[in-house]
Amino acid sequence: MAHAGANAPFASGPFIDRLLPAPKAGGFAMDDYWIGTGGDIVRGDDDRYHMITCRFPKAFPFYPYWVTNYEVVRAVAERPEGPYQFAEIIREDRPKGAEHWNGMAIYSPSIQRHGEQWLMFYTGTTYTGDRPTPEDAVSSGTQQNPRAKEGHARQQIGLATAPSIRGPWTHRKEPVLSPRPGHWDSYMVSNPAPCVLEDGSCLLVYKSMADVRDTMKLGVARADHFGGPYKRLTDKPIFNFRTDQPVEDPFVWWNGRSFEVLLRDWLGNICGEIKAGVHGTSDDGIHWELSEKPKAWSKTIQWDDGTRTTMNDMEAPKLFFENGVPALLTATVREGGTRNQPDKLRIVVIPLRR
Repeated sequence: MAHAGANAPFASGPFIDRLLPAPKAGGFAMDDYWIGTGGDIVRGDDDRYHMITCRFPKAFPFYPYWVTNYEVVRAVAERPEGPYQFAEIIREDRPKGAEHWNGMAIYSPSIQRHGEQWLMFYTGTTYTGDRPTPEDAVSSGTQQNPRAKEGHARQQIGLATAPSIRGPWTHRKEPVLSPRPGHWDSYMVSNPAPCVLEDGSCLLVYKSMADVRDTMKLGVARADHFGGPYKRLTDKPIFNFRTDQPVEDPFVWWNGRSFEVLLRDWLGNICGEIKAGVHGTSDDGIHWELSEKPKAWSKTIQWDDGTRTTMNDMEAPKLFFENGVPALLTATVREGGTRNQPDKLRIVVIPLRR
């Protein structure tokens, strides 16, 4: 067994037409926590459904403390659409402390399986000083503090492996992908979107930029084995449709004939709706084409009780595959309030028409 979508049947037609009403009681939320980014669902060897995602207490403002305070957690449900219940902070052997590249925080997990190994690609970072406390948040509020700025600039992509989705997770000592000084991706690398194929090779799409003022862009690397080493397939960003069309939060899978991708349309200049989703395909992972009707989802969610909710943001899309077929779309939604300071941050699960 490899990447959940490896050899998934090719599906024609607009991706958005596959979306069905979402169970209003499904997904994953915790009253006292911000839940995100992304919710990867897998079926465990126990025949239960496990979601790997992140959380940190709502005693902190969401922005900018997601950079410094996220922790990776596992939630469990009896059905893939949920509702999911918190199970544990993941069990891992990661060394902690500012001296380690991933010693202060990890987030944006992406789960794959190859053979008997579970793989977790993630964004890791470090920063000077102690992990912020709620008292720090009271004193500095929502302003970007030095620890968050440093943590944002020092993001790299790591890999951990485990014999079970329950862990324990063993971390590679060094990152599998780092920034490249003097290139367009010199500031940081984050938001890993791995696609591990049957032969163990991996296509890895990632986010980066030249500096903190730059427009975010996506790049692609590849390794003959998911453990690395990874080599960039091109020195230029991919999905570079136009400078006014930034995209992020990629999710990549192989349908048996080509790669497919889901992306968040940052400004709405591709699909016509800010922070909605777009869909594209590629034969080689380098040259991507938008679908004829590229819109993949709207921030307005249709619930199974007939009501609708328009979110401030809908990010970090993931797919759950059942028998090799995309069965569910998950996403982190920012609900109420403002985008940087929502009232709620949680995972929604949207069934897909087969």
